[in-house]
Amino acid sequence: MALGQDFSKVWRVSNSGNCAWEPDFALAYVNGNRAEARMGGQPVLVGRRVLPGEVIDLTAYLRAPQTYGTFQGFWQMRDSAGQYFGEVVWVGIQVPDPNPPPPPPPATINPNLRADTNYVNAGQCTNIRWDVDNVSAVYFIDGGNVQGVGGHDTRSVCPYQTTTYTLRVVANGGASSDFPITINVGGGGNAPYSINFWADRTDIDRGQCTTLRWDVQNVNAVYLDNEGVPGVSSREVCPGSSHTYKLKVVKRDGGVGRARGAHQCQDVQPQQNNPKIEEFSVNTNQIRIGQCVNFNWRTRDAAGVNFYRSGMALLQGGPTQGGIQDCPDAPGNYDYTLDAYGAGNVSQTVTVQVSPVQPR
Repeated sequence: MALGQDFSKVWRVSNSGNCAWEPDFALAYVNGNRAEARMGGQPVLVGRRVLPGEVIDLTAYLRAPQTYGTFQGFWQMRDSAGQYFGEVVWVGIQVPDPNPPPPPPPATINPNLRADTNYVNAGQCTNIRWDVDNVSAVYFIDGGNVQGVGGHDTRSVCPYQTTTYTLRVVANGGASSDFPITINVGGGGNAPYSINFWADRTDIDRGQCTTLRWDVQNVNAVYLDNEGVPGVSSREVCPGSSHTYKLKVVKRDGGVGRARGAHQCQDVQPQQNNPKIEEFSVNTNQIRIGQCVNFNWRTRDAAGVNFYRSGMALLQGGPTQGGIQDCPDAPGNYDYTLDAYGAGNVSQTVTVQVSPVQPR
C-alpha cells in the first residue's frame, strides 16, 4: 500500500452459535502490532438479525498509515452489551519505504597471504601460504597457470627469477579479488643468518605443557621436527616423557642449520631433498554427473604419492609420475589432493565442480 491509501477489507463470518445476532452487533477493532494498526477502522454493524448458521459479509473501510512498515490489526465480534465473542480475525498490510537504507558493504576479504620467506636464491624454494573462509572459490595463479586450491592451503614455488604470484579469491556474491605476492630471487647465498630457539620452561611435570619459540632470519626454509613452519613463530607442546625438539633450517646456500632444545648449533652437511610437486593438473574444473575428470602429476625427490577426493583415499602408494581418472556420482564441489611423500611431505589441491544433469 502507499502512504494514506484507502482500501476495504471484507470478512465473511458465520453465526456458529445457538443465538441470533441482533442488528446492533458489530465487528470491532481489538488491538494490533503497532499503534497505527487500527488504520482508521470503525466498528462494522451487522445491520440485520443473523440467525444461527447464517453467513454474512462485513466490510471495514480503512486507510493505510502515514508511515512505513508492516501493520496488522485484529478484529472480533461484540454483542449489544459490548462483550467480545467468537474467533479473532485480522487484516495486514505493508507500506514499503521508497528509500530503503543501502545494503551493508560487502565483508572485506583478507586471505592472510604470506610466504615462509620472500627472498631466495635462483632455484631455491619457499612455501606460499594462505587462509580464507566463507568464499566461493580460490585460485593460485603462477604465470599462465590458474589452479583451483583450498581456502587453507600451501604451494611450494622454486623461481629462477623474481616472480609475482597471485591468489584469486571469488566471494560468495561472485566478485573476485586478486592478491599478489612477490618472491625475490638474488644471486648469492652468503647473507648472514640467525637462529634463536628457546622454550618458556624446559623442566615440566608429566601432563604439563610449555611453549617453544623461535626466530630465524635470512634462511630458505624452517622445520620443527621435520615439519615445515614459519621463520618466526611458537608452538605449545605437552610431551608425555622427556623429548628433544629439533629446529632445522635450510640456509640460502643449501646448507643446513640446526638448533636443539634451547641451544644453537650448526651443521653444514647437505640435507636429503624434500619432495616437490612439479606438476599437478586436471583437464577441467567443471563437469556434470556422468562425466569424468583426468588428473596428471609429476614429482621430484618423492618416494611415492597418495591421492584423495575430499579426504577419501583414491590411491595410496602411487607412482611419482602418473595419472588417474575419477567420475563423481553426486553434484557438489570436490577437493582433489595429491600428497607426495619422502624425506618430508608436500601436497597440492585442485577443486572440481560437479553439476546436476540439465533437464531436457
